[in-house]
Amino acid sequence: MMTKRITIIEVKDYVGQEVTIGAWVANKSGKGKIAFLQLRDGTAFFQGVAFKPNFIEKFGEEVGLEKFDTIKRLSQETSVFVTGIVKEDERSKLGYELDITDIEVIGESQDYPITPKEHGTDFLMDNRHLWLRSRKQVAVMQIRNAIIYATYEFFDKNGFMKFDSPILSGNAAEDSKAAAVLHSCRDRRCCAEHAFYAAAHQADGGVVFICKCLDGYPLRLADSLPIDYRHPSTEKMAAPF
Repeated sequence: MMTKRITIIEVKDYVGQEVTIGAWVANKSGKGKIAFLQLRDGTAFFQGVAFKPNFIEKFGEEVGLEKFDTIKRLSQETSVFVTGIVKEDERSKLGYELDITDIEVIGESQDYPITPKEHGTDFLMDNRHLWLRSRKQVAVMQIRNAIIYATYEFFDKNGFMKFDSPILSGNAAEDSKAAAVLHSCRDRRCCAEHAFYAAAHQADGGVVFICKCLDGYPLRLADSLPIDYRHPSTEKMAAPF
């Protein structure tokens, strides 16, 4: 009978059950009859514990010893399928750990350059694509992702549409506040409010949010607030709210 395959972040829903997790070996330790594996799968970091007598009892002495030796020899960043029983553990940062009952090596890693010891910034930047797998870098990316998602959600709920400029330039040709252009509809209140939000929250790097009412006239943001916007049809000042 096949066990359910889950991600590490889901283990809280499977306490006491046997599950399979696809992960990379971030680190390992242990001595004698016990081995500890630090696992990660992109959702979280998690510890698995392998006990030699349990493998011998389940698979017999020959196969059990072979599987346990495989765990002891695992190199850093080797990809594996780990099967085990989820248990609560207050000592774990996640609050749970895996009592390993079986393991399958998917791909071995050889000479992984970023070992658990300290490394200089220059070395880490030269291996940036691998450094991104570390705990701190993953945490930074998760925070950035949450902020970006919240920003996009805010503008989407307030009637804006995101677009990325197709023109890439190494130098800014003008002040960034004057570079964004919105398209306004004939609802002066609507467009003035959208322009106000865009000016107040305009993102760096050329990302601009445009009013979704695209049936009217172009509106260029002023360098300061409140916005001085004269509607083409009335030439009257539009209030920002």
